[in-house]
Amino acid sequence: VPFPSVPEAHNHHIQPRSLTVGTIPFYPFRAKVLTKDV
Repeated sequence: VPFPSVPEAHNHHIQPRSLTVGTIPFYPFRAKVLTKDV
């Protein structure tokens, strides 16, 4: 049942703890995309 899994993942992303952990690895990825876009 992927339906309940979707909202659960969103809830984790909303959390501040998850946000910080997700922002760290996303930082380098975003920078790479930004450089490529330029």
